Amino acid sequence: MTEWIVPGKTMGLIGGSAAAYQLMETARSMGFLVGVYVNDRQAPIVKAADWAIIGEYDDLESLTELAFRSDFLVYETEELDPVLIETLQKTIAIPQGQEVLSIVQDRVLQKAYLEANSVNIAPYATIISVHDIQQAVKSIGYPCVLKTNRTDKQFNEHLVLYEEADNEKAAVLLEKGICVLEAMIPYERELQVTVVRNRKGEQIVYPVSEMIYREEDLYQVITPARIHEDVKEEVDRIARLVSQNLDVIGALSMELYVTATGTLYVHTLIFGPHLAGSYTIDHADLSHHEAHLRGVANWPLHEPTLYTPAIMMPFHKEHLDKTVRQITIHPDWHFHFYPNIEQKIREKETGFVNVPAERINRTLEQLGDIGLWED
Repeated sequence: MTEWIVPGKTMGLIGGSAAAYQLMETARSMGFLVGVYVNDRQAPIVKAADWAIIGEYDDLESLTELAFRSDFLVYETEELDPVLIETLQKTIAIPQGQEVLSIVQDRVLQKAYLEANSVNIAPYATIISVHDIQQAVKSIGYPCVLKTNRTDKQFNEHLVLYEEADNEKAAVLLEKGICVLEAMIPYERELQVTVVRNRKGEQIVYPVSEMIYREEDLYQVITPARIHEDVKEEVDRIARLVSQNLDVIGALSMELYVTATGTLYVHTLIFGPHLAGSYTIDHADLSHHEAHLRGVANWPLHEPTLYTPAIMMPFHKEHLDKTVRQITIHPDWHFHFYPNIEQKIREKETGFVNVPAERINRTLEQLGDIGLWED
């Protein structure tokens, strides 16, 4: 791999999600040509890219064709087998490598890695049978949550167990393979942070964001998070530690819980930019997507500057009419609509809006009065 990847080179991008589409647009603004590899011929990114190859994510022959037509590869989908990345690296530069993908896809590996780096996580147990649950809850206790070991979308499921009678419900989930049982942490806020690293070892960490969910869907993202400064500093330290020790190239996102006493628990690692970081497109001097590609291409990095506190709200198809009406009412809001939203099947989100929030609590009240997600 060259010291840095210069504009004019061709980036092969594996994945067809909205996040991949944003990466493609950012790569073009940085001077790269972009060829994409997707498993869905109808994905909007197919028409927008410079060229496209359609194939399954386990098709080594088609992926090798992508490699021969590109100067370097970037993957955005979790459906890719790390073994294929290792094989393709013999042909082409894949700066992200395969180790981070291996760990992100596997909850047991994630937890073992975090424990090895003295990062605090919720008590857990590896589960193969219902009997294992009965043994594990003696130390983990109820309520607890059973999750599939694989984290990619086609496998990712979970089940909350409130009492012993719920254990039998786990049989269906266990049919999918190994699972992980985790203690439920009584957290005060759910946090997200993204760290970006290049091959030279330069690292940058974005402001910590606070995520609010409604019925398991991301509802609002508040940046900066409403947490004490010492908690922010500890999140920053953990992010830098994990990224460096894992030798991350590009972006690594992390989700954490913080309790009322300020105790932090890391519960998920995600490679690449996080949906929660979409505020950076309008409210920071360096977006998550550009920083990720700068890391991958070994370009210099600088610590991002947050222009103003912001609240990001994803919206779904059922929220679209109400969201569109706000365009003429709030000229200082930034609206982003994913392409061909009528064709989107896998992802609930059809776009997002970034709202400046100098007074966060007051802005939250205003958004509540508007009721973008209300019927």
